[in-house]
This record gives sequence, structure tokens and C-alpha cells, in this order.
Amino acid sequence: MVHSAMLLAMEVWRHVAKCQHHVISRAQLIESNVRPSGVRHLLRTGELERILPDVYRIPGTADTWHQRLSAACLWGGPGTVASYRSAAVRHTLDGFEAGPIEISVPKQRQHGGRKFKVHRVLVDPKQTTAEDGIPVTNAHRTLRDLLPTLPPARAERVLDGALRKGLVSLASLKRLVDADGGMGHRGVRAMRALVNARDPEYQPSASELQTRTRQWLVAAGLDWFVEEQDIYDDDGNWLARPDCPFLDEKVGVEAVGRKYHTGKEDFENDAARRSRLASNEWLLFEVTWRDFVEPERGAQRLSEIRRALDLRKPMAAAAAARRREQSVSV
Repeated sequence: MVHSAMLLAMEVWRHVAKCQHHVISRAQLIESNVRPSGVRHLLRTGELERILPDVYRIPGTADTWHQRLSAACLWGGPGTVASYRSAAVRHTLDGFEAGPIEISVPKQRQHGGRKFKVHRVLVDPKQTTAEDGIPVTNAHRTLRDLLPTLPPARAERVLDGALRKGLVSLASLKRLVDADGGMGHRGVRAMRALVNARDPEYQPSASELQTRTRQWLVAAGLDWFVEEQDIYDDDGNWLARPDCPFLDEKVGVEAVGRKYHTGKEDFENDAARRSRLASNEWLLFEVTWRDFVEPERGAQRLSEIRRALDLRKPMAAAAAARRREQSVSV
């Protein structure tokens, strides 16, 4: 009978650990009907190994970032969640990769670990969720925490990425900042500024690279393009939809990433699009990540775009004159 109870307890705690990336807390072992002497036995026989105070892993399992994050949350105890950059990784926010672990721990918990960053704050359970067995701040709370810690341009890109992936919506973000009432938490203030700067019908750029390209042009003073505008020829035939077209100058700037431009069909479609634009006097400049990683290359590309726009000022003036004539005739 005793042996059967031990086997059942082992089955229970192993299942719990498996759902948490093969880590488990002392409290969870006790809840699985493992006695304190049983915990010591598991450690002595090597069935478990201690990785944090009162947190254990199953030896032989992969030592992954997710396992360490799960262990940190177990160390923090009830109410502890992955947060800030760790939460950004869990939500696949643009530009965040597995790195130093960050958790939010209830204020009453004493910080005894040195392997991760601890934010001493009690997070409202309504602002949390679970991702692959790991408690984490939800997307809205993660943005609230992160945005004020980022440079303005990067905060813009991170928010656009969350909107593009459907993690949040402008409407839901507006409800969050409106519910705060006054100025409130600095994260709410940062989010309010970003939300208020966007029209209710705002649609984020199709990719992080496109967002970066738009910001790059605006910072250079080249801000009169119309993002993602359909282009037609004089007969009304569709030509293309450049990311950042300067309509009067007939100059387009396109953010080109590998994800959507590597296959044979992509190559052929891109070539056909460039041909249609060229036959209608359009110049197309393609921008890649190298233009941002290599400053000299980026500066050269920006100089080329600026020169093309300058050379086409007469074309732009003629287009503006035609619009004035059309408005007068109407």
C-alpha cells in the first residue's frame, strides 16, 4: 500500500515537472504527497537536483532558457511571473531574444537569487497569462512595463509589432490608458503618448524593417511619402504598392527582407514589379537590414534617395501644377 502511494506520488510530481520544463518546487512536491524525507531521498539518489533554493530539476533534461525562466518563477512563489524582457520573448515582440531573465515578484518575497533580475511588485492576476507552462505578464502589461525603458524609436517599433501580430489593438490599449484616469504609471504615460499619436484607423507597417525604414526617412527630413500607397499608370492599371512612395517625384523606397523575397516566385514577382514601375518613370530604392547595420552603407543609400528626389523636383512641381489646374476646372 505504501509502495503504491509512493509510485502515485512520483507519477504526479513528474507530470507537474514535465509541464514546467522539467522543474518543480519543494512546495509542489509536498502537494504531490512527497514527504520532506522523500524530497531529501530524491536529492540523495540523484532523481532531482537543486538549482535554486527550494527549486529542483530532473537531471538529464535539457538546460534551456525556458527551463531557467520557469525555475525562477517557481523560486518567486505564488504571484511571480515572467515580465519585462523575458515576457517580451514569450510574446515574440520584435527585437527581443532569450537573454537575462526578468521576473516580477510580490513585494513580500525576499530576493535570495543572483541569477536573474527581480522586480518587486505584485502584478494584478488579471494582467497575467500562461505561456507553455510559464506564468507571464500579458501583452498589455508587458508593453506597459517595457515602453518607458526603451528609446522612443524602438518603443514605436515594438508597439507596431504588437499591433501587427494582433497581440493588442489600439482600442484595447486606449481602454487601458483611459482606465488609468490621470497621469498614472510612467508606463501608462508612455503608452498614452504612443496611442494618442495614432489615428483610430492606423495600420502598422507590414514588418519591423518597414517601420525602421519609415523612421529612418522621417529622421532624415524626407517625410512627405504616403506609406503603402497603391500606384497606377495613366490608364488606371495597377503597378505596385511601394512601402514608402514619394508620389509627385515618382520615387519609391522599399524595405526588402529575406522572409518574403527569397523564393523563385518572389524573385519573378519582384522583377515584374520593378519593370512595371520603370516603364512608368518610377525609381525604386530597396533598403535592407545591412543599411542599418552598416552606417556607411546606410548613409550612401540615403544620399542616393535624397539626390533622386532633388533631381525630380521639376517633375513634382509639374504634378502639383496639374492638381491645381484640375481643382480649378472642377
